[in-house]
Amino acid sequence: MKWQQLWLSFLLPMTVSGRVPGLVEKEMAMEYLLQYGYLQKPLEGPNNFKPEDITEALRAFQEASELPVSGQLDDATRARMRQPRCGLEDPFNQKTLKYLLLGRWRKKHLTFRIMNLPSTLPPHTAQAALHQAFQYWSNVAPLTFQEVKAGRADIRLSFHGRQSLYCSNAFDGPGRVLAHADIPELGSVHFDEDEFWTEGTYRGVNLRIIAAHEVGHALGLGHSRYTQALMAPVYHGYQPHFKLHPDDVAGIQALYGKKIPVIRDEEEETEQPTVPPVPTEPSPMPDPCSSELDAMMLGPSGKTYAFKGDYVWTVSDSGRGPLFRVSALWKGLPGNLDAAVYSPRTQWIYFFKGDRVWRYVNFRMSPGFPKKLNKVEPNLDAALYWPFNKKVFLFKGSGYWQWDELAHTDFSSYPKPIKGLFTGVPNQPSAATSWQDGRLYFFKGKVYWRLNQQLRVEKGYPRNIADHWMHCHPQTVDTTPSGGDTTPSGTGTILDTTHSAIDTTLNEH
Repeated sequence: MKWQQLWLSFLLPMTVSGRVPGLVEKEMAMEYLLQYGYLQKPLEGPNNFKPEDITEALRAFQEASELPVSGQLDDATRARMRQPRCGLEDPFNQKTLKYLLLGRWRKKHLTFRIMNLPSTLPPHTAQAALHQAFQYWSNVAPLTFQEVKAGRADIRLSFHGRQSLYCSNAFDGPGRVLAHADIPELGSVHFDEDEFWTEGTYRGVNLRIIAAHEVGHALGLGHSRYTQALMAPVYHGYQPHFKLHPDDVAGIQALYGKKIPVIRDEEEETEQPTVPPVPTEPSPMPDPCSSELDAMMLGPSGKTYAFKGDYVWTVSDSGRGPLFRVSALWKGLPGNLDAAVYSPRTQWIYFFKGDRVWRYVNFRMSPGFPKKLNKVEPNLDAALYWPFNKKVFLFKGSGYWQWDELAHTDFSSYPKPIKGLFTGVPNQPSAATSWQDGRLYFFKGKVYWRLNQQLRVEKGYPRNIADHWMHCHPQTVDTTPSGGDTTPSGTGTILDTTHSAIDTTLNEH
């Protein structure tokens, strides 16, 4: 008996939501169960399945998808089968229902190469998303990843359409299968070029999350039966505050071990300076439309924070958020900061004031902080993270320091002149930040400068901070250079200071 006839005889008596599934739907469901491992193809002969085989396959799929387990092709099951997903099979761990391990690399330092990029994203945005995908795993396991621009790489990422000379597993156009990857130590990661790849929006398919999923396969993880896990087979859409599920973390650590804290200078680690007291009376509440900034920071989740005195507020494309006391968000942190910077590489936030540095993971201070600045001068002017070399830059007066957080940095040749690297930037900037568009922004007084990827100030700058960042209506004639500004002012939502909204589960080192 052909399997199409078997489906017909098996499902005709069954109606769901008032209708009988069509033959095309039944055929598609059978193909789905076969493709993703719920039905096993016989080694020889035609695909003849017993009714109980099909029922059991549907039950297994429904259970794994956290759907009502009926063994019938109901509406919910059909809807789940239509959702976009990874192209690998779902050989779930049936015994423990935990993560599934498919292999491992025999080394922990891996190279990767980005062969090409999607056409729907700016190159720098796509590259940043792919880099972040690797970082999710290196944050929780003793893995390091290094990008190479040419030659052989352990993991190779590429985009192709329905056909490819280098991949026998063809994609199916927009929707359904989004990407697939090989397990160790093969290293191929392929994305469907026909998808609308995006970043920072609910539209399309989020490249960062899908890439992190496929990198998980390339590192040796199979699919997870936890539907909220990154390694779940079905894509659940963009998540602004995405983080790994505990099952993802347990799986990667089962393969490679737990993250080992980075040991820094012994004197630096053991010194426990006294925390400066936080003033009980805050400074006067600043006016974002007239105040000069103490610091500006592109922080976690893409939120932009502006600091002045004892207060902080967020700025976004839709306007300014309310003002809050700095110490109300970051407990133990004083106001009147010199500089602030967030590092996506380590997910650490650094605040500088006087000869002290504070480090936070989101809104929680790291153990052993604040610490004394021993190798750079006190009373900094500004700080920023440059994503292209993953270093932190510190500025004071006419000089700067370049700092690698995860390696010993020789500061003997610093400070170096700001103008030697950043063309057109004034000395003593009051604030600085990098942006997702690959540009850098420097602030001083009531104006700011924007630098291109060659680190040169662009034409038409400086421009007015109040107008273009703080969304203020000018009260006087604007004397800054004319021309519209497309400067992004943030991508986050209005600041939420409730503890329930603050994620404090990230690893601390």
